[in-house]
Amino acid sequence: MDTHDDDAIDDLLATEPPEPDDEDLWHLYQEELAQAAHEQARYTEHERRETLANAAEHMLSILVDLTSEVRCQNDHHGHCQTHGWAQTISTCPHGRAQELLAQINLNTEAANRCRRISARP
Repeated sequence: MDTHDDDAIDDLLATEPPEPDDEDLWHLYQEELAQAAHEQARYTEHERRETLANAAEHMLSILVDLTSEVRCQNDHHGHCQTHGWAQTISTCPHGRAQELLAQINLNTEAANRCRRISARP
């Protein structure tokens, strides 16, 4: 939604609503108000999704930077000797991050293959 649409909403809200006894004008005003609210909500949802996508991309780049490329080596107790992870309740965070990044990479590669196939003449 651009500034023009925001101005139209502001103008609509700033105008004096018609008298309820003029049903045609009243219904038209209500419809315009509902449409403006719907457009604003749709725009807000788009902005929210875009913000979340940007945040996810940023977090993913941080995860890549923080994750060791060296594979975990667990001892007989299940402790990761490579990264010094001594808890057995959950696996080493480096191993979990490596698995997540590998899965994301597989999904990205599959999506790219599908795009290339669908783009063929």
